[in-house]
Amino acid sequence: MGSKGLGATHGCFKWSSVIELCGKRIGINNMALKKTPPRERRLQMAKAWIPTYTGKNIVKGYRKHFALSPLGAVADLQMMGYEFTPEYIEELKRDEVNRSNSKRKPKEELLEFLEYGEFDDEEAVELWWFSSDDECGSVPPKTRKFKNHEFVDGKLLQTNKKFSQLKEKQKALIAEWFFIECNSFYKNNNKFPSSKSDTEAILDLVYDRIQERDIWIPFGEIKHYFGKRKTKIEKRVLKKLENV
Repeated sequence: MGSKGLGATHGCFKWSSVIELCGKRIGINNMALKKTPPRERRLQMAKAWIPTYTGKNIVKGYRKHFALSPLGAVADLQMMGYEFTPEYIEELKRDEVNRSNSKRKPKEELLEFLEYGEFDDEEAVELWWFSSDDECGSVPPKTRKFKNHEFVDGKLLQTNKKFSQLKEKQKALIAEWFFIECNSFYKNNNKFPSSKSDTEAILDLVYDRIQERDIWIPFGEIKHYFGKRKTKIEKRVLKKLENV
């Protein structure tokens, strides 16, 4: 079983590449770091970071810290000697596919990608539509850079560093997700999240939504945003309950 999951192919695009272009690329979700470091640099940094990790799920902690997807984190950890069962890796792959299937049709996904400015390249769009499952062998890999993107290990990675760099629609979505989760927490507990564990639970729920929409932003930025907006979100929840 390969440890790298759904990696990009060079020279041609197969169906797995279509999934990649629609935002299911492995190892791209920006999390705690400013951007995803190249693998060689990442593995060097991991030697210092792993001894400091105190959580229970090394894959989850690694992917958040180094701005990777679960499969990307597993691939790195395997290179450092960690072992994972084939069943666990298959489960992660199924999760990637399920996220893909839960969204709109591929064409609509690509159009949304363009709307958000995350893959602004007409030539790549044409290639996506007119390539097939046959070996084409004549398409050279992309090497040019795009706004807020860079190529790392042959993959196009988005490297948003700040919440302010997100599109307004993305900011609005994130604000709404925090409202939904805080509202749900209040209804279930008759209080707002105040402890560290409660706050982290809200952050994890919202960050999972962010990942599912392929909005790539460091986890630390989302945590900082929630810290600044928490009081306003709570007031909005109370106001809504008063009007019910």
